[in-house]
Amino acid sequence: MATIEPLDTESALAFVVRADILKVSDQVINRVLKDHFGFEVKDSIKELRLGSKPFWVQLYRKRIEDLFEGGCGRYSAVKLIQRKNANLEPQR
Repeated sequence: MATIEPLDTESALAFVVRADILKVSDQVINRVLKDHFGFEVKDSIKELRLGSKPFWVQLYRKRIEDLFEGGCGRYSAVKLIQRKNANLEPQR
């Protein structure tokens, strides 16, 4: 299991982004968030994790790769991204 430590001047979100780029496991990230940043509630950890752009890029990439492996074409991948982007419109 890979280990990672937060930098001295790093915020919790910056740490999560760096950890996601390095593809550190969720368990390790959650442990560091609890131990070093004082996160106790799972919902607050989840909310922080959802703010990480690399998390979403990896999620979309994995989903599109699964579509291609399942025999779907480029059209299906484009439609998936269009649907997901439509859901990202700011809530007012």
